[in-house]
Amino acid sequence: MPTKTEPAVPDQAAAGVPPMTLEWLDPGTLLADRNERTDLRLNSEFVDSIREHGVLIPLSAERTPEGQVRIRHGHRRAFAAIQAGQPLVPVLVSPAGDDSAAADIDRILSQHAENHHREGLTAAEETSVATGLLDLGLTVEQVVQGTSMKAEAVTAARRIRGSKLASRAAARHTYLTLDQAAALAEFDGQPDAVKALVAAAEDGQGQFAHVLQDARDRSAERAAIAAERAKLEAGGTAVVTGQQPPYDNRLDNLVTPGGKRITLESHKDCGGHTAYLSAHMPHRQDAERVPVVTTQWYCADPKAHGHKVAYNMGGNSKPKLTGKAAEAAAEERRRVIAGNKAWRTAETVRRSWLREFLARKTLPGGGRRFILEAIARMDYAAQSGLTSGHSTP
Repeated sequence: MPTKTEPAVPDQAAAGVPPMTLEWLDPGTLLADRNERTDLRLNSEFVDSIREHGVLIPLSAERTPEGQVRIRHGHRRAFAAIQAGQPLVPVLVSPAGDDSAAADIDRILSQHAENHHREGLTAAEETSVATGLLDLGLTVEQVVQGTSMKAEAVTAARRIRGSKLASRAAARHTYLTLDQAAALAEFDGQPDAVKALVAAAEDGQGQFAHVLQDARDRSAERAAIAAERAKLEAGGTAVVTGQQPPYDNRLDNLVTPGGKRITLESHKDCGGHTAYLSAHMPHRQDAERVPVVTTQWYCADPKAHGHKVAYNMGGNSKPKLTGKAAEAAAEERRRVIAGNKAWRTAETVRRSWLREFLARKTLPGGGRRFILEAIARMDYAAQSGLTSGHSTP
C-alpha cells in the first residue's frame, strides 16, 4: 500500500539562494533609507485596500549587522500599512548584505525594475537612478542595458543633476518628463522662461514644445544682440536695447538747422549718436537658425544737439501721431512684431513634428482611410501634393 510523502523542501543553500525567513513585523520599525523612489504617491484607494485586506505580498528586506530590518522592496506597501494602521506586515528577511558598490548597483537596478513597470518613476527619480549608477562607476551603455532607459534619457538625467534649478523643478513638479526637466537646465537664471515652461508642460508636450522653442529663440536673439552690442560699444558707440527710442529721434527723420539731411557718417561724432539693436529669427525654415540682428540709428536728444525733425524727406509725408493715437499705433506695432516671431517659432515646431510624423513606419489609426478619402475627393491639398509636390526642409 503506497504511503503518503511530504513534498520536498528545496535546499536554499544548495540552490545558491540566501536563506530567508518570513516574519511579521511592525512596519513602523522598518528602515526605509535606501529607496530611489522619493514620492510614494499613496492614493486613498491603495491605502483603503491595505486597511481592508492587509499587505498581501510580503515585503523584501535584509537584516543589518545591528539587527534592524531594512526594506529592499515594498516601500509603498509599508508606508500604506502605517497609514492604514496595520500593526504587522509580512516580511521576507534575508541575512545582512554587504555595503559594496556591487551591492548598491544591484539594489538600484532591482528597485528600478520593480517600480518602473508599475507606477512609473518621476523625472527626479529616474535622474536619481541613472546618476546613482553612473556615480558607482557604470558607463552610459551599462546603465542603458541594466535599466532599459534610452541613452538620451541617461544624458538628460545628467543635465538635470547638473542644474539645481532643473533638479528642484523635477522634484516639485512630478508631471515633468525627463526631457522636459532637462530642457529647463538651459534656462538657469531665466525664472520667467522656467515658469512658462513648467506651466506649459502641465498642458502637454505639444504646448511645451512651442514654449520651449520660443524660449530658445529669444535666448539666441539676446545672445546675438549682446555680441553685436559688445562690438559697437568697443568702438565707442552708445547702444540701446529693449524699449525703442522715439520715432522722431531716428536719423532718417533729422536734418541740420540749415535743412541738410543727417547721415550715419555725418552723425558719428555727435554726442547723442546711438544705436538701437533688435533681432529676429529668419523666416525661411531651410535657412540656418541664426538670429538676424538689425541696427537702427538714433540721436539720443536731437534738440540738445542742434537737430531738427523733418517728415517730408524723400517726398514721403508721415503725419505725426500724438496721445492715444500714438499709443495705439505703438501697441499695434508691438503686436505685429510679437505675432511674426510667434509664427516663425510655431513653424519651426510644426515642421519638426512633421518630419517625425513622416518618418513613422506605420500609419496612425484611421490614416489609410483619410488618405484614400482625400484622393477620392481630390481636394486642394491632394491636388497640390500630387501635381506640384512638397518639399519639407
